[in-house]
Amino acid sequence: MNDGKPIKEMDREKLTANIIIKAIFYFALPILISALYLIILFGLLDDSLWPVIGLLILSYFISPFGKEVLIPAAMIGLLALASPPSAGYAIILVATSVIFVDVMCSFFLVLNLPLITKIPLLGKFVLGFESIGRKRLAAHPDRRMWAQFGLAAYVALPFQGSGGIMATILGVLGGMRSRIVLISVIVGSTIGCFAIAFPAYFVGEKMLDIFGSTISYIIGTMVMLGIIIFLIIRYLRSRRKAKRGSTS
Repeated sequence: MNDGKPIKEMDREKLTANIIIKAIFYFALPILISALYLIILFGLLDDSLWPVIGLLILSYFISPFGKEVLIPAAMIGLLALASPPSAGYAIILVATSVIFVDVMCSFFLVLNLPLITKIPLLGKFVLGFESIGRKRLAAHPDRRMWAQFGLAAYVALPFQGSGGIMATILGVLGGMRSRIVLISVIVGSTIGCFAIAFPAYFVGEKMLDIFGSTISYIIGTMVMLGIIIFLIIRYLRSRRKAKRGSTS
C-alpha cells in the first residue's frame, strides 16, 4: 500500500523525516549529556562544594569571563569553605568542570554545523570560509599538524575568548575536520585548565589580580581579533584569486 503516492515521493518524504530526526538528535545529544553530567555531579558532591562548582560551570558558560579568571575564583571559593577539599581533589574538580563545558560547547557546534550552514547568508559565508581553508590544508599537508597544534595552543591560552566555542568556530573556518577540531579542543582545554588550576590552589588571589586586570582582557581581545582579521583577509584574497582565475 502506497496510498496512491509515487514511490519516489514516498522515498523523499522518508528521507526528509530521517534528516529531521537526525537534526533533532544531534541538537539534543550534547544537552542530554550535559544534564546527565550535572545530575551525577550533584549526587556525588558534598552540599558545601556544589554551590561553588555549580556557579563555576554556569559562569563559564554564560559570562564573559574566561577560565583564567573563573578557575582561580572557584579555587578561592573552595579554600574559603569550613572544610576545604584536598589539593588534588580541588584541582581535578575545578579543572574537569571547565574542560567539560569547553568540550560540550565544541561538541554541540561540531554536531550542528550542518544546521548553521542552512542559515541564509551566514551559511554561505561559513561554507565559503571552510572550503577555502580545506583547499589550503589539502594543498599544504604539512600545515595540518601545525593547525591542530595551533588550535590546541589557542584553547590552552589563559586569555578571554580562548574557550571551546571560539576555538571550534576558528577551527571550522580554518578548514579543519570536525573530529580534529574536537580533539584539539579537548587537548588544549585539558592542558590549559590544569595549568591554571594547579597554581590557583596555592596563589589564586595573585592569579586573579593578574588575569582579572584590564591589560589581560585587552591582550586576549587583541589576540582574538587578530585571528579573526587574518581569516577574513585570507578569505577575501582567496575569493579575488578565484574570480581572476574564472575570468582569465
